[in-house]
Amino acid sequence: MIEDTDFRQLAAEDATDLHLTAGKPAVKRIGGVLVPFGPEITENELRTFAERYVPPERLHRFTETGSCDSAFSADPFRCRLHLYLAGGQMSAAIRLLPSELAGGQDPD
Repeated sequence: MIEDTDFRQLAAEDATDLHLTAGKPAVKRIGGVLVPFGPEITENELRTFAERYVPPERLHRFTETGSCDSAFSADPFRCRLHLYLAGGQMSAAIRLLPSELAGGQDPD
């Protein structure tokens, strides 16, 4: 299961993205290179992750359409999340954002 501490580790490795697909290992993007790590993510683990970080109305949109976008905080990080179906499997692409964006922009 992906925890807030995992985001700290990803940031320490200069990872910019985290890709999760049920039935596959997690993948982190470091310097543009996709690097698999850890055990396979189960559908249940990914659904639990989504329920933790995605508001219910957006999860409903995912159920209805097969995709949704959201943003969340995993202290001290802000993240953008795209939840979608890939080959019939629940998947998520998470972008770690700098804690302060230029010009005080809100990533939402």
